[in-house]
Formats: sequence, C-alpha cells, structure tokens
Amino acid sequence: MNKVDEGFFKDAYQKYRAKVLGILQKTWGMVVPAELLHSVEDWIRDYFVDKFDELDCAHAIHDNFRRQAMGESMEISEALDALHQAGLITEKKKDL
Repeated sequence: MNKVDEGFFKDAYQKYRAKVLGILQKTWGMVVPAELLHSVEDWIRDYFVDKFDELDCAHAIHDNFRRQAMGESMEISEALDALHQAGLITEKKKDL
C-alpha cells in the first residue's frame, strides 16, 4: 500500500477521494458502508499515488465489490439482489 504525504497532498487527496466516492454513488448507486471504508480508502490512496484517473479508480473498486458480492454462476438478477441486500447499491440498475 502506498502512503500519502498528508501535509503536502492532503487537499488534493481529499478532492480525489470525494470525487471517487461521488462517482461510485452517482454511477452505480454504491454507498460504501463504514466497515468497508478502510479497504476502499486503500484502493483510493494507491490509485491517487499512482496518478490514475478518478473514474478508473471508481471502476476498479466497483468491479472488485461486484466480484466479491456474486459468484461465477450467479445470474445477473441474483447478483443485483445480493448487491442491493448488501447495501452496495441503492437501486437495481440493469446496466451493472
């Protein structure tokens, strides 16, 4: 895990973090639960330090949680139900 110099990069990192979390919520309806925020911030910090785009970071986080929430043989409707029940999406969009 990369570390962020809190003094020098703090404002830029906070803006990046807010944008990533905003993209997750607006695009996929994903609100990160408090108990998972630490692992999501690890992703955000690494992508920030490596200078990846906010959308790339959000997409990687979303894909990771989606893979964790559903099994390989699960139908899309079952996957949407699992994501919704886990609180990772607020509405069941068909384009997930």
